[in-house]
Amino acid sequence: MPQDSYELPSVYISLEKQQEMASAPATSCNRPTETTTHFPPRDHDTRQLLVDRGAGQEETDCSIEEEMNARQHRQSVDSGSLEVYHGQMEQDWWLACLMLSTSFSMLFFTVIPVVANLPDIVPSWFSGDTLWRLFDPLFTLPLNLFIMTRSNVITSGGKPNYCEFLVLNCTITDNFILWGIMLCVGGNISEQSVTWLFWALGAGIFVQGHGLHTAAAMFKHPVQDFNVAHPDAVAEYPVLYQIYSNMRDLWEHIVAHYMYAFGGMIMSWAQLFAFRHQVHGPLTFGTKVVFMFGSLIYGLLLAGIAIEFPDGLYGKSKESNYKEL
Repeated sequence: MPQDSYELPSVYISLEKQQEMASAPATSCNRPTETTTHFPPRDHDTRQLLVDRGAGQEETDCSIEEEMNARQHRQSVDSGSLEVYHGQMEQDWWLACLMLSTSFSMLFFTVIPVVANLPDIVPSWFSGDTLWRLFDPLFTLPLNLFIMTRSNVITSGGKPNYCEFLVLNCTITDNFILWGIMLCVGGNISEQSVTWLFWALGAGIFVQGHGLHTAAAMFKHPVQDFNVAHPDAVAEYPVLYQIYSNMRDLWEHIVAHYMYAFGGMIMSWAQLFAFRHQVHGPLTFGTKVVFMFGSLIYGLLLAGIAIEFPDGLYGKSKESNYKEL
């Protein structure tokens, strides 16, 4: 083959030219610029005039089509951005409502036994105040769980190898803890799994402490009533008072209170960890009001738990006379 007629294969087309071809809008105007036009044998000026008119008309048609395509593209981008904005506002609204409902639920189940004297189901055996608190986790725990499901870390999975990422960015002491966690779970885990484990730890402590509190508060009353009715037996057998005091002072007022209070704090910390990189807003006025009331109620909840903590939030009037024995 003659050297001057040899052409390179198409695979050797430059990358820049391929990119230009790929990025060109798909319109009917994308046609080769170099075309061969056959004219009848006329003079040179007539042929040039026809070429100019055809090129001008073609250029005008292409400009109109490109402008229409660009306008449609801008409209689609604007509508997509507006849809994303409305979706984000809706997500923020529901998150604010969930946080308000969770704080209100925890405060509601904590305060009602304090301000109201609920009737006993069976005197001395099934206290109405204690049974009221029995239903607390059935409402507050799912609400705390629903807050977690609104996090992007939970919905997207986050970083796939999060423990390895932490090992590379933490101190030596923290690395030992992380390697221990990786050893326990059988390898590296994602950011989503770390967040769920963090929240599950708090939820487990919260529920376990709540169960201890309910059991101790319920079982101490029969012993208390027996000791009040038989002071001579208490004087002869001091272990009867020790049994009651152990259930009230140790398990109910110290172990159980600290466990479910600390478990609730861990769940809140897990939620902060899950939302730490998530951007919200701009918030509507209604969402701001809901967030404000949620923060206020959460503060009242912390204040209610902290009042004379861990001496107990209710039942003091029933025990005041017995403490003097």
